[in-house]
Amino acid sequence: AVLNNTGTDKKFYSLLDGLGTKKYFDIDDKPISLVNILSMYIKELISNCKNLNPRAIVSGIVVSVPNYITDEQLEELNFALYNAGYDKYIIEYSPVRKCVLTKYFLTMK
Repeated sequence: AVLNNTGTDKKFYSLLDGLGTKKYFDIDDKPISLVNILSMYIKELISNCKNLNPRAIVSGIVVSVPNYITDEQLEELNFALYNAGYDKYIIEYSPVRKCVLTKYFLTMK
């Protein structure tokens, strides 16, 4: 994810891995939580989908997470989805192998 408010890019890698850490980032001299950054990222993804099909109605989100996710991470993920404006979502628990392979193939260039 890239956040660009002032012309200086802030890059975030693997946002889901940072959940449950109560991590904050300094953006424009303000502490912004990882949960709020993830919420902004989710909103941006949905906005991009709506740009592809302006008549599309997004009524929910499906999130695939590794089956070893902690309760703290799950709580922060739920809050990020709620902050993004989506109270209808499905969280799919996936085996570690599937998540690792997905991450590997999505990051290949």
